[in-house]
This record gives sequence, C-alpha cells and structure tokens, in this order.
Amino acid sequence: MKYITVAAVALALAGFSVSANEKDKPFQVDGDVSHTFENSIAARIQLAMRTLPDAKSRFIDGLPKGQSLYLTIRIAGNKGKIEQVFIKVTNWGNTTITGTLANKLCHATGYEVGQEIKFGEGDILDWTISKPDGSFEGNYIGKFVNNWLNGSASAQSANG
Repeated sequence: MKYITVAAVALALAGFSVSANEKDKPFQVDGDVSHTFENSIAARIQLAMRTLPDAKSRFIDGLPKGQSLYLTIRIAGNKGKIEQVFIKVTNWGNTTITGTLANKLCHATGYEVGQEIKFGEGDILDWTISKPDGSFEGNYIGKFVNNWLNGSASAQSANG
C-alpha cells in the first residue's frame, strides 16, 4: 500500500515563517485517498513546473535580501512510505541542486532539519519563495493541502 506523508505546515502556509521551532502538521494519505490526492495535486505540480524556470532564474540572479527559495521534493522512508519535504536551496548547479532540509521527517530515518540534501530538477514537485514580511510566491501544492485539510470547498474534489 502506498503511503505519503506531507508536511502540512506547508511552510506555515498562512504565516510562512520557516524555522526549527515551526510546528509541522504532517498527515498521511494512503490507499484510495493517496490516488485521489495524487490526482488532485497533478495540476498544481504542472503549474509549478511551468513557473519554475522564472523562480530558478531569480534564485541564480540573486533573490532580494531576506528572501529564500524552497523546493518541494519527496524522500523515500521506511517500509515504502514517502515523505514530501521542503528543501531550502543553497546552490543550483547545472545538474544538481543543493539545499538544506527545512522540515522534520516522520518516517524517513537518517535525516535531520538543516541536513544538506542534493537532488536533480526531475525530483521537484513545487517551489516557494518566502519573503521577510511573511508572504510567499508559489507553493501551489501547499496552498491546496492547506485548503484540503481545512475542508474548503475548492479542496473537496480531493475527497471525490
């Protein structure tokens, strides 16, 4: 059975302050809900991928002071469980992106907040640029997850 654990704090969607003290609200989706969840976020992933080149260019050119780029990827955990995580990007090379893990994991062992993670562009699901005033850009999956967990009408399609 497929399990996905998502850090539903989604970088503190409403207030977007990412710190070691931030309280993650991870949740799991499995079975039919996992399939429905994947279908529901597919359009958000496509939107993130269409807009990623601009976010990448802005990062490479240098974001304004106080702004950070986070990328959403998945890490394999124990017993086939997958965790969706946020990586604060520190370097974007030709083939490898380097960053630090921004949220605590529930199932994948051997990872710690702040740990360096390297991955390729093909691993990216979403992107977020955080700003010092608490606002952010991107985070298409995170916005959906927040609405889904709060039961908003726009997220009800995730439940069928």
